[in-house]
Amino acid sequence: MLKLARNPNMSPEILDVLSKADSFIVRMEVAGNPNTAPKTLKALGKDDAWIVRRFVLENHNTPLETIKELTEDEVSVVREAAKKRLEELLRH
Repeated sequence: MLKLARNPNMSPEILDVLSKADSFIVRMEVAGNPNTAPKTLKALGKDDAWIVRRFVLENHNTPLETIKELTEDEVSVVREAAKKRLEELLRH
């Protein structure tokens, strides 16, 4: 499953299925995949594993709404990364 989640040519539909994997490592890779759909990233933005939420912030397909929500995350690493990403988006 990890190879599929890392594959940048994987379809958004398969990535959506993989986003529900038990393994947080697989979900993390899906969050970082450039083919992951915005709706999948929105769901991963609420993942229990903070590292998955952190990877969501690195994906350019992540909806602005999700980034804004993560500026209030309970984990400071995620919160600060979300604030930084939001600042970058507002500058462009």
